[in-house]
Amino acid sequence: MGTTNRQTLRSGRDITEQGDKAESKAKASTVPIAARGPAGVSFRSRTRDIILQAALRLYGREGYSAVTMRALAQEIGCSAGSIYTYFQDKNEIFETLHAEGHRLYADAGAGIVSPDPVDALRKFFLGYYEFSKTYPEFFRLLWVDRALPRFAPTPDLRRSVETAHAHAQRCLNERVFPPGLTPTQITRVLWSAVHGPAVLGQLPDGTPGHEADALAAVVLDLTLVGLETGALVDRVAHELNSE
Repeated sequence: MGTTNRQTLRSGRDITEQGDKAESKAKASTVPIAARGPAGVSFRSRTRDIILQAALRLYGREGYSAVTMRALAQEIGCSAGSIYTYFQDKNEIFETLHAEGHRLYADAGAGIVSPDPVDALRKFFLGYYEFSKTYPEFFRLLWVDRALPRFAPTPDLRRSVETAHAHAQRCLNERVFPPGLTPTQITRVLWSAVHGPAVLGQLPDGTPGHEADALAAVVLDLTLVGLETGALVDRVAHELNSE
């Protein structure tokens, strides 16, 4: 084995060993990317996961600007050079986290079934609020923090949007919502309704958790009633682009 290969292997093992120590101190909600993967997961994949977990922890504590390669190396307990073996730069790390967050959200919203189309739609959008509680770091990274670069939409984000549109279209097809709106308009209004309570629930001095829960449910239900009764149809149709 050449000198370069030995150095790469040592650096990976160093990250893995230090990452095991660091991850034991982290809360479950901050490490949704599983470091202890199933048998057969490559050493490189496991090491990349440990770096991603550390980056997410550091981001959750100190924000985007604090996540430098040097700070990340200190978080794990390795050299900064070791991290470059697995990621080109900070941008690649956050682009990977961005994609993973969209996958988690898309998976959470999949498989919602109800005989009542409005109930299914409600469950889907309440799931957005629940996602903000289950994965607060990912929620902030994806939909709140403007300090991050603007990454391209992922296939999983498109999957979430398509799922939302399908639920909205079902409400139109079954004539639960009056005609005049498109699935895009309906979903934009509903995402806006739950986004506010989700952000308030994350603020350090914001709405207490139990009140944020109630606020999300109340605002979502009021918006759904407005759509069902037709009270919001004319205004939404007039003021929101249908595309």
